[in-house]
Amino acid sequence: MLKAFKTSALIMTALVSIALAVSCGPTPPSPAVTPTATTGTMDMEGSWMGEASWHGNTSPIYTFTFSGSTFTYTCDTGIEGSGTFTIDTATDPKTIDFDITYHTTSEFIGETCLGVYEISGTTLTIALAEPPGTTPRPASLTDGMIYTLIKQ
Repeated sequence: MLKAFKTSALIMTALVSIALAVSCGPTPPSPAVTPTATTGTMDMEGSWMGEASWHGNTSPIYTFTFSGSTFTYTCDTGIEGSGTFTIDTATDPKTIDFDITYHTTSEFIGETCLGVYEISGTTLTIALAEPPGTTPRPASLTDGMIYTLIKQ
């Protein structure tokens, strides 16, 4: 009798497992990722080097380094800055905001530098309102201080 009970219990457990699997159906696919204000930062990860132009004048060499939501930049003239940044890939052109927490020019600390950007292959182009704290944001990649940087 005990052997028949154990066999019945095993059969019942198997039937319940099958019923649950059939009634629940397959696992639904993960939802698609929707763009947010920080989608795309991985494209910017790493170091970028190049020059800036302001009203047709070319500047010294700049190096920008992006890691997660932080940035640092240096200029071969000794200017340095760092802080956090956010981007919005849902706009056209894409926007970038640099929140400056350190700068060799102390009056820029605490300011936000508004810009637009584009990544094309290994080239990052950023147009920024200058100096930091200035508005409005550049309307295109041909307005403001324009950085043309190559991925290192």
